[in-house]
Amino acid sequence: MHSHCDNCVKVKKCSVKPKAGESCAIIECEANCGFMFHSCKLSEHRLLCHNERIDCLNVTYGCPFRILRSDIAKHLIVCPANVIHCTVEWNRWPLHTIDKRLTQPFVSQSLDVNHLDVALTLRDQRMLKQLWNASRKKRSTLRNRLTRKYPAVPFKVSGRSNR
Repeated sequence: MHSHCDNCVKVKKCSVKPKAGESCAIIECEANCGFMFHSCKLSEHRLLCHNERIDCLNVTYGCPFRILRSDIAKHLIVCPANVIHCTVEWNRWPLHTIDKRLTQPFVSQSLDVNHLDVALTLRDQRMLKQLWNASRKKRSTLRNRLTRKYPAVPFKVSGRSNR
């Protein structure tokens, strides 16, 4: 970067002529964002330009899309690679699995079964109902030292019942 270009902050009022080794020409952004800058700052500007197309933040997780930097927040809401798998599934266990009243149907017009947290809660309730309907012997065989209080779920394996 040239000494003049590094310190030039009012590009629109800059009257310095391009000179080899000292300064360079003023250009407009190729992505039409409206910014003007010295041409030696092009690579720096491309790292910040809102109209620059960039890979999705989840490209390493398989998202194939290239998006305008200004649209990345909107894309992340619907990004196919933005689903996070919960490795601490036991955190969703109810406090008292013996209390079967917890599974009383809750009718709400605002619940969307397509939302991940709602879908997982409904799935957990289905699995707990299966567990409660199993025999005591079957439930005790599913327990180990890590699951003394709550036996392992899911109860069904590969679409077959374990009864």
